[in-house]
Amino acid sequence: MSQNKQRDAAQTKERILRAAGAKFSQKGYDGAGTREIADLAEANIALVTRYFGSKENLFREAVLPGMTMAPLMIGDTETIPAHIAHYMTTKNLDGSMALDPTQAILRSMGNESVAPMIREALGDRVVDELSGSIKGDDAKLRSILVIAFLFGLDAMIRVMNISPENEDEKQTMEKLIKETLEGLMLPEALQETQG
Repeated sequence: MSQNKQRDAAQTKERILRAAGAKFSQKGYDGAGTREIADLAEANIALVTRYFGSKENLFREAVLPGMTMAPLMIGDTETIPAHIAHYMTTKNLDGSMALDPTQAILRSMGNESVAPMIREALGDRVVDELSGSIKGDDAKLRSILVIAFLFGLDAMIRVMNISPENEDEKQTMEKLIKETLEGLMLPEALQETQG
C-alpha cells in the first residue's frame, strides 16, 4: 500500500473513531447507528466494518481509551481535588465530534454487550489510576466513591440540565465539589480542619 493510501486510511479511521465517540456520547451504544457514525465521519459504512469489524469493537476503540483520570490528575495530591472541581464546573464537550466518556458510559451501561467492558475499564484503569493518588487507608474504596460522586454530578449537570444559574453559584459549587473530593481523597486534611 502506498504511503498516501496508508495516510488516507489512518485519517479515515481517526474520523470514524471521533464520530463514534461523539455519537456514543450523545446517544449511547444502542442509540448510535453505524450508518449515522459513518455519515458523520464522511466515510463509507463499509469502512466501519473493515476497520473495526463490529460495533462492539468500534465502541471499545472509540470510548474505552477516553476512560481515564490521567488528564485530571495534574499536580500534587493536594491540588488534584481543586483541579477536578474546576474541570467539572467548566467542561464543555457539546461539539458534534466530541467524546464525553462519562456520557457514553451512562448512556451505554444498559447494553449487555458493552457493560462488561465498561466495568472492566472502570475497575482496571480508572479506579486504579485514582487509587494511586489517594492517601491513607481504603484508597480503592474511596476512589470508587469519588468516581460515583463525579458520575452522579455529571449526570445531574449534563443529562438532567440541573446546574448553577449564575457565576456566584458556579463558584460555590466548585468550592463544594473541591471540599467533597478533599474529604474523600485527603482524609487527613479533613480531620485536621475538623480537629
